[in-house]
Amino acid sequence: MAISSIFRRRYLVKPGYQLRLALTLFTYIIAYSIILGFIMFYPLYREIYAVANVEEQARASAVALYLHKRVWLGMFVVAVLAAMHAVLSSHRIVGPIERFEKMIEAFTKGDYSRRIRIRKKDEMKELEYLINNLAESLEKRKALDSRFREDLDARLKAVLSLMEAGGHEGAEDARKKLKDAITDMESLPGS
Repeated sequence: MAISSIFRRRYLVKPGYQLRLALTLFTYIIAYSIILGFIMFYPLYREIYAVANVEEQARASAVALYLHKRVWLGMFVVAVLAAMHAVLSSHRIVGPIERFEKMIEAFTKGDYSRRIRIRKKDEMKELEYLINNLAESLEKRKALDSRFREDLDARLKAVLSLMEAGGHEGAEDARKKLKDAITDMESLPGS
């Protein structure tokens, strides 16, 4: 087993989607942090302005400054880490989706020989099984269609040669062979 089949070479498989996801998560965490900051600091500021004693104002101010120094940096770091996590974890979904897209493109071009193999920790393993079964089914159908076309072509050429040979017997044989070919075509699934 090749190492490249175990490890994805790049984490930004679909950069537009993944970076948009990271930015969205970063923005939400910053917004939540502002709300949390308001919930934490508003009571402190009310206490600072409500207390008449300078010593108590100094103590409340010292607590507020201490929290400001720690909280905002911590929340920013958490937002950055969450954005990085969004990119790192989304590639477990985006990678398989990219493979599915390539396989479907191959299907539209008539290539049913491809199979998908998704890493163990990636998402959508059940879809891998279904799409591989679809590919196998389409490949078998294509082979049957090809054999049927070859058989039909051979039969029609035989009818043509009988007709060209002429005579009443040749025309009767040609009519019988054409009826057989039509009956075979009508018995096909989907007819």
